[in-house]
Amino acid sequence: MFMLTLQQVLKLFVFMLIGFVLHRTKTLPDETASILSKLEVNLLLPCLTFRTFAENFTLEKLTSDPELLIIALISSLVTLIVGTLIGRHIGTDHYEQNVCIYSINCPNTGYVGTPLVLGLFGAETLMKMLIFTIPLVCYTYSEGYRLLTDKRGISIRNFIAPPLIAMFLGAFVGLLRIPIPAIFGDVISGCADCMAPLAMVLTGCIIAQFRFRDILRDPHIYEVVLLRMVAVPLVVLSIARLLDVSHEMMVLLAAVFAMPTGLNTIVVPASMNRDCHLGAGMTCVSNIFGLLSIPLFFAIFL
Repeated sequence: MFMLTLQQVLKLFVFMLIGFVLHRTKTLPDETASILSKLEVNLLLPCLTFRTFAENFTLEKLTSDPELLIIALISSLVTLIVGTLIGRHIGTDHYEQNVCIYSINCPNTGYVGTPLVLGLFGAETLMKMLIFTIPLVCYTYSEGYRLLTDKRGISIRNFIAPPLIAMFLGAFVGLLRIPIPAIFGDVISGCADCMAPLAMVLTGCIIAQFRFRDILRDPHIYEVVLLRMVAVPLVVLSIARLLDVSHEMMVLLAAVFAMPTGLNTIVVPASMNRDCHLGAGMTCVSNIFGLLSIPLFFAIFL
């Protein structure tokens, strides 16, 4: 399992390195990261989500595994509460604390977890992972987004995001077994297959926008990365093993809680002209650290 996972993680890392090199050598224009980000959120990730649910989401599968959402709700709620309490004690700046809380609570299941699960375990397990992450997705687009924008109140517009709409449409098509015309199915599949490579190229482009000596000197980066990628998955997976949950559930827990920090800690602050060195440092360190930590967690617990 270690070598299989390492191979998948290395594949993603190579795409990230390509994006980094292309941006640093000025082969790609400065606006590439912004364009790729919009392409991922508005087209590629929704296509992958729609295809996964349309092909695998059935009433039989939904009712055959009632513990899926129960464990998802419990594990997400507990980790979110603990992560928030810990994050409020990292540093003294209120907004940087917000970024730390978001990074601890919101693993990158979309751009890293999704292609990893798809490559290792297939579309059916990916569909279950997408269902499993519904509580975290709701948190990300509500309280998580509020933290990064540093605003009061939660807007309903945060939930009207293309990946969420695609999930509900795909579930509707899957439940009713509505046939999709071949030409549309091919277009959706073509876009879905591009999601993982371009997502990691995007990650590399974003990291390349910063100088390493500027983004890696903040000690809070390493505190958050150790919490996000060591403490959280170690505690969650150890408790799950003690409770003797199924192997498939262990896969889902590892594929969610062992992932690196997300890109929103760069994208959102940058859009508001805020300093985003903290998010950039976490993204850089967590993705590199994940080359070792993710295969280790998969090998030890799976």
